[in-house]
Formats: sequence, C-alpha cells, structure tokens
Amino acid sequence: MIQCCLQYWPRIRFTIFCAAVLPYITPFGFEGEANSGDSVQLTCYVAKGDTPLSILWSFQGKDLSAVDGVATTKMGGHTSLLTIASVVAGHGGEYTCTAQNAGGLANHSAVLLVNGIVHFMLSVCMICSCLSIFKLVFLTHLHLLLALRESGIIPPLPHVPSWHV
Repeated sequence: MIQCCLQYWPRIRFTIFCAAVLPYITPFGFEGEANSGDSVQLTCYVAKGDTPLSILWSFQGKDLSAVDGVATTKMGGHTSLLTIASVVAGHGGEYTCTAQNAGGLANHSAVLLVNGIVHFMLSVCMICSCLSIFKLVFLTHLHLLLALRESGIIPPLPHVPSWHV
C-alpha cells in the first residue's frame, strides 16, 4: 500500500504527495560457528514495505547462484529462506539479504564462520610465522651478543658449577 497525503489550498489547486514505504528487514544471524557437514539456515523477513517486493540473497557481495550447496526459497511475499544442507569450508563468509520496492532498498548481512581445515591451516600458518619471527629475532640477538662478547664489550658469563645428585 502506498501512503498518500492530500494538500488542498482553497480555489488554487490541490496536490497529492505519494511515497512508497521503504522495506525494513528484521535483523537475523547465524547461531554461532558451524562445523563441516552441519545444516544452517537464515530467514530474511521484510516486516515493512510496500509491494511488489523483491528479495535477493548475495554471498561476499556477489550473486548467490554461483555458490554450490546453497538454496533459497521464497515464502509468501515478505520472506525468503536461505538453506545450506551440508556446510563446507567454502561456505564461510558474509551472506546479505536485499529487499527492494518502489520506495528503495534495504539490506541486512550475517557472517557464517566455519570450523574446519581452513581455520586450522590459518592457525598453523600463524604459529609458523610467529616461530619464524622468534627464530629471526633470537638469532639476530645471539649473533649480536656473541660479537659483543668477542670484542670484549660484554664480559663472558662466570662459570657456574653444575650440581650432581
């Protein structure tokens, strides 16, 4: 339904101002992180807005049709359901529902985090990077320490007797 206002000026003219009601999407989100093989769904419900109404989904800002294993179902004129029957690592990312009518458009997004090989590999790579940095810093300081000892700037450590039990 389009909301209209009627303004009337006696003996001059009358004007009708009509404005379509902008869509409003009820906020939604995923229920925590998903594991590989889990089933997840999102419901995009457009609570306000004039019809006709278009509801579309996107993944990482691109058309959702290119993503395997993801299905959308329109339910009535104000609801669209996004379903992933079996989550894989590639499903992780941002899903956006966009509702559009004559008044304009609205969108809402939710991020799906997927536990699995990708997160594990990122963790391993981060640990390897940290170890490499530690090794580089340690070796640099060790070479500097040895050079300072050889030049006599730093005296050698006193000998500490070892204790035998």
